[in-house]
Amino acid sequence: MTTEEKWEKIEGTLDEMGVRYDIGTDEGLIEFWTNTSGQDVSTEFHYDGTPEDYVSQFVERAEKYDVDEEVEIFVDMRGRGGVPSSVRELLDDCQEAKDKLMKIAKELQKALMEVANNITEETKVFMVRIEVYDGCKIGDIETAVEDGLTGIHCDSSYEVTETTE
Repeated sequence: MTTEEKWEKIEGTLDEMGVRYDIGTDEGLIEFWTNTSGQDVSTEFHYDGTPEDYVSQFVERAEKYDVDEEVEIFVDMRGRGGVPSSVRELLDDCQEAKDKLMKIAKELQKALMEVANNITEETKVFMVRIEVYDGCKIGDIETAVEDGLTGIHCDSSYEVTETTE
């Protein structure tokens, strides 16, 4: 896949998630508002200009977002300037921001994986998932192969997935 296709996938993912974003040549921005109290969450990050590093740097920022630190920043401002007056609401709002950042990070990683593996919407229609509990069950894999499925592998979520070629 080309770099342009990767950027298109990233932009499509961010559009679907309803977040505002900017993709500069070496600086990225992802911004959204929380539902709890309408906090404007804006994350800026530097990257090396590649789609892979854009996602990597955003994921790193999302993982480093600390709910406790964010609450500490705003706790003395409660009830002013749009900051919730309730500590519980402030905590919930910051937790919502963390959860949304992690969801965006996961979706961006998934988008790049789909591009790298040439998985299109048409391909997804033909994909078969076999739920696997406690690791890969050889019997399930053998049955799937006997039924004519090819390219079966266990992915990191311990599901057996058919890949079409």
